[in-house]
This record gives sequence, structure tokens and C-alpha cells, in this order.
Amino acid sequence: MSAPESVYYLSGYQTRGISGHTYLAVPADSPPVFSTRGTDLGNLLLIQGITPIGGFVDFEDHDDPLQVFVDLISRNRISTRRVGIEKNAFFLTVQSYEALISAFAESVFIDVLKIVEELRLIKSPEEIACHREAGRIIVKATRAGIDAVQLGQTDGSVVIAVTGALVEAGS
Repeated sequence: MSAPESVYYLSGYQTRGISGHTYLAVPADSPPVFSTRGTDLGNLLLIQGITPIGGFVDFEDHDDPLQVFVDLISRNRISTRRVGIEKNAFFLTVQSYEALISAFAESVFIDVLKIVEELRLIKSPEEIACHREAGRIIVKATRAGIDAVQLGQTDGSVVIAVTGALVEAGS
């Protein structure tokens, strides 16, 4: 997986550096493995159940991020007979795709983007509760923002009212 939304859904990992090379492998018969930029490794270490062996540093470094991931797959002896890949993922470049095809020349590649998208549509009771809570918080913050819009008030005072309401409501 390389689409930030799929990586987040499957692992809980998120970063502001979504344009960076982040790769998640979810093998059928072993724990997931993950590679990300070295500067984001701290975010990854907070997630339980992910083996963060393949961290690498920012783009200026001499490491090839995709090669780091390929090496991680090899070191962990993950089967590559059938490889699911998100062909339509925004951050999977043609160059990266071709490198994967080359690295795993004996593999059969299957597009799995729709599988994860469809899974994300099915909400558990816990997810529904989180959505309802987020909605409750947003309603409070929106009301605070609307109430703060008054003649003579600055944009900053509206931001303060909204931010305060978000924090007070538990955001």
C-alpha cells in the first residue's frame, strides 16, 4: 500500500509528509511491514503490530526509498508470488511501479485499490460512534464561530472562538 488513506486505514499511521515514500506490506501469513522516511519513524513507532525495520531518511539522502522497501520485503521473507498493489494510488509513480515489477519479476500483480476502498465504506459500531462524536464537536465549534462573527471583531477572534470550542469539546 502506498496511498496515504489506505496506509492510515490499515495501520493507523499518519503523517503530514504524505508526499513522501511510505510503503506498507500486509502479508497474508505474517505481520505487516512498513517503510517510511527516517524523519517520520517516530510516528510509526507509536503503532502496535507494525515492524518498522525499513525506515529511511528524506529525499536528499542517497537511499532509494523503493529499494529500501524491496529489501525489507526480502529480509522478512515475505512471499511475493501474488502482490496486491494500488495501481491508482496518487503517490505510486510509473517509475516506482516499474521498479516493483522489475524487483519481483516472477510475481503476479493484482490491483487492490478497490478492495481497501470498499472496506473503508463498511463502518464498525466504534467507527460510527467516533463519527457521531466528531460531528457533535464540529457542531459546537461551528456554532461558536457563527456566534463570534460580530461587527468589529477580527478574523483572529473568530479563530480563537472556534479553536477554543474544539478543544473544550474534546477535539
